[in-house]
Amino acid sequence: MTRSAPVDEHTPSTSPRATVVLVLLAGLVALGPLSTDAHVPGLPMLAADLGAPATLAQLTVTTCLIGLAVGQLVAGPLSDALGKRRPVLAGLAVYTRRRLRARRAPAR
Repeated sequence: MTRSAPVDEHTPSTSPRATVVLVLLAGLVALGPLSTDAHVPGLPMLAADLGAPATLAQLTVTTCLIGLAVGQLVAGPLSDALGKRRPVLAGLAVYTRRRLRARRAPAR
């Protein structure tokens, strides 16, 4: 006979809502690495299309990482002042809008 652990108020929630929140938070955390991983393979073509040296094309990765770092510095105090939900939704809206705009950019 096996015994299950007693359930009290400190037991983590396994409700469907908690699962959805966990998946959404994991997805939001993954946006930074996905941003760099998505654009690194295109660096040689970017440099060739613009006639720029590869070192200048690589600065776009640095700029992306600086943007992520500055975003943390801005989002932290905003989330302290406004709560977590509004800054996250605003940041996600800006990210989505910029990604869609980049996708519509003309190819060669």
